[in-house]
Amino acid sequence: MDHGASAAASVSRLADLAEGATGRVVRLEHPGSSATTQLVALGIYPGAEVRLVQRFPAFVLQVELAEVALDERMAERVWVTCRDRGAG
Repeated sequence: MDHGASAAASVSRLADLAEGATGRVVRLEHPGSSATTQLVALGIYPGAEVRLVQRFPAFVLQVELAEVALDERMAERVWVTCRDRGAG
């Protein structure tokens, strides 16, 4: 196990990331809620790779080959392990 890589990664809310940041979803808040079910239907679930494309006027993520727009309330439900902090 590469402890250096683990130490360099940090867990943050998706809503707190800078544009261009990439990471892996590690947790969704309120499992079983309709909002969480909607996130999963959009391809945002633990283990999914995401990249934050823009923050305003909506949070736009690249998830696999799709781009998905979320409002801030939804973006705050998603926790990711960051590999690239993005610009900023």
